[in-house]
Amino acid sequence: MSTLDMVLKTLMTLGVTGAVILLAFVVLKLLQKFQLKLTAPADGPGLVFERSIPVGQKERITVVRYGAERLVLGITPGGISLLKTLEIEAEEQLAESTVVETPREIAQFKDILGKMKLSKTG
Repeated sequence: MSTLDMVLKTLMTLGVTGAVILLAFVVLKLLQKFQLKLTAPADGPGLVFERSIPVGQKERITVVRYGAERLVLGITPGGISLLKTLEIEAEEQLAESTVVETPREIAQFKDILGKMKLSKTG
């Protein structure tokens, strides 16, 4: 193999490597541009965590706000379920009335959820 062949192969390898790097850079820039269009604007309605209540060892009831709605989510190791959607105006009216959660009420709520879970599996 002559020196000229080695130089040509080296240049060819460098050219192909450069083309692959350039292609990867272009694809990443396009993905970044596309990703920005999918996300909500910084001043727009975003997902806001409000409260989470454990109802078991790994189960939770979580309330998040998105836009003009509050979403009540049931979170388990197996997935996330939408339990209820509340309008914020109606929820604000409820907030004006005084609601006090006692440990007894929380325990009753956990019992009801436990019975619901048993009835689904049994």
